[in-house]
Amino acid sequence: MNTPPGHGRTAGVGRTAGRGLRRQRGYGGPEVLEVVETDLPTPGRGEALVRVHAAGVNPADWKVRSGAVRKFGAPPFTVGLDLCGVVVAVGDGRTARFKPGDEVYGCAFPPHGAHAEYALAPVEALAAAPVGIGRGRS
Repeated sequence: MNTPPGHGRTAGVGRTAGRGLRRQRGYGGPEVLEVVETDLPTPGRGEALVRVHAAGVNPADWKVRSGAVRKFGAPPFTVGLDLCGVVVAVGDGRTARFKPGDEVYGCAFPPHGAHAEYALAPVEALAAAPVGIGRGRS
């Protein structure tokens, strides 16, 4: 998948960076987190690729990081559950309720967590952002 227009950065010679993200390399404290660059993921059936404008940090995040909750499998994976942002691409199938440009909020789950510039999220875990709540608005 190519970087959506207006959303990429140049990283190194001739390479377009897909996204920066906070990856967890093992279970433990904050020391297991690292910031890395990866290519943009391609949304699959029932998924949307969201340009993340804000991501939350809540008790579930530290429980996943510490290993107290192992629902998502073993690391490495991207941390963070809650996000809001703009849909930039949708996968095939059950994604008709969102299209590129729609403002959304919801959850992204490891391995594709919310603490990233772009996150994959299941469309069932997203909702349209209420009018008046979105990027750059208060």
